[in-house]
Amino acid sequence: MSDPTSGNVYGNDNGITLWVSNYNNISENELIDTCMYEDEFCSGNIFKDNICPDDDFTLYLIILISSISGGAVIGIVTILLIRRKRKSRIQNS
Repeated sequence: MSDPTSGNVYGNDNGITLWVSNYNNISENELIDTCMYEDEFCSGNIFKDNICPDDDFTLYLIILISSISGGAVIGIVTILLIRRKRKSRIQNS
């Protein structure tokens, strides 16, 4: 039986990769860049309570925040331009 990998933070591009490795307990790890990979020759490995990155969610969140921020900026600029135009009309009358 191999030593368990537990309670670690991994920030490399590989995450946790098991190659022909059996009966490992991989638990409570926080993986920053990539998640876990187990090849077809592994057996009996236990993956429990690991935190893996969700790249799709992060991308969608960035797009959502950018869209909301851009919409807000456009809205504020539009309101300011309308108010300025109204003031100039009143002064010209």
